[in-house]
Amino acid sequence: MASHRPRVGVFAGSGPVHPEQLSAGLRVLEKAELTVVLSPGLTERQGFLAGSDEDRITRIHNLLDRQDVDILIAARGGYGLNRIVSRLDMERFRQTQKLVVGFSDVTALHTQLLSTGLRGIHGPVVTQLARLPPDHLTMLVQTMTGAPPPLQAKGPVIVDGVAEGPLWGGNLAVFSALIGTPALQLPSHGFLLLLEDVGETTYRIDRLLTQLEMAGVLSRASGIILGDFAACCPAQADHQTLAEVLEERLGRLSIPVLAGAPIGHAHQNHPVVLGAPHRLSTYDRTLIPL
Repeated sequence: MASHRPRVGVFAGSGPVHPEQLSAGLRVLEKAELTVVLSPGLTERQGFLAGSDEDRITRIHNLLDRQDVDILIAARGGYGLNRIVSRLDMERFRQTQKLVVGFSDVTALHTQLLSTGLRGIHGPVVTQLARLPPDHLTMLVQTMTGAPPPLQAKGPVIVDGVAEGPLWGGNLAVFSALIGTPALQLPSHGFLLLLEDVGETTYRIDRLLTQLEMAGVLSRASGIILGDFAACCPAQADHQTLAEVLEERLGRLSIPVLAGAPIGHAHQNHPVVLGAPHRLSTYDRTLIPL
């Protein structure tokens, strides 16, 4: 990875990219004086995908092969990376050591990389950048250049405690869908689990968390940090609220659980390095890179 201003390659590996949102995000990157390399076909559309599986694979591989690209950043999330992660050349990632930046559907690629022993940056996609506070660009550049800032959550605290370990996770729905596949090879114990989501009803959040519990993911984690669960509301007036679901599903764990991290689909998306060791403390509500 570059030690100063990284050269950023933008790819579309998931859903179709809105041209105006892409242009707005690219202007934000330019303000940071980053060299930006655009993959071909960024605004291509094939149904709910940004092009065919073969084209999206080829474009990611091409950015990995380019000498003028240090880091890959996703244009947007959506859906589609889990269709191709098993066909991406992990040896290319190992040889180049190029980090991938993104979240939401990019969780599928992050998880594949983590399972291969590599790291990634859970952070904004390009089409989100123009909607975030200005300091997020500063934090993103710091993280890309190897100096990730500490994260301050607002809470609530669901279970008190302190824990350390490598950071895994991302989007709850995408991460849960990878359970039982080769793309998800969790450590046997001692990792911190980051979770966020958008647009899921609260009974679906309950179902997804129950799946993590039944699959043994929660019992192997050393701590959990929860980001935004944007627009995750009860499907009916008499259903449990999000806070009630999180408390009931996670409050009985014997590991620290901290909510309110400024990460996700809402108005903040603090970048963090997946795979890197962190210290989670509910007492000062922080997640600190070690």
